[in-house]
Amino acid sequence: MVVFMIAILVLQAATGLFADDEIATQGPLAAKVSDALVSRLTTIHKYNAWLIAAAVGLHLAAVCAYQWGLKVDLIGPMVHGWMRVPAGVSPAEPGRASPILALVVLGAAAAAVYALVVIYPR
Repeated sequence: MVVFMIAILVLQAATGLFADDEIATQGPLAAKVSDALVSRLTTIHKYNAWLIAAAVGLHLAAVCAYQWGLKVDLIGPMVHGWMRVPAGVSPAEPGRASPILALVVLGAAAAAVYALVVIYPR
């Protein structure tokens, strides 16, 4: 579900760059492509918003089913980051990635967004 939600959010962001509501708001890259493609991407953008809402609703329903139906505490660990494990079970040590790698990925993402939104539309 997490991968699916990330994928539909990426699709929403990508189509939003080209979307046009034909009133006041236009994506920063809409002027770079044909009107037919803008129309198609705007339609995908609108329908995908409903898909996101459905995915969020399904996700919340699953969390509620686990929390109250199966009596598995998921909400508490999501809030404070810790989950109790049964007695006799050794919890796994969480893997940690390099903070430098995180900064490099953040910088690359920021540069890509800046290039797409500020530099390319000129």
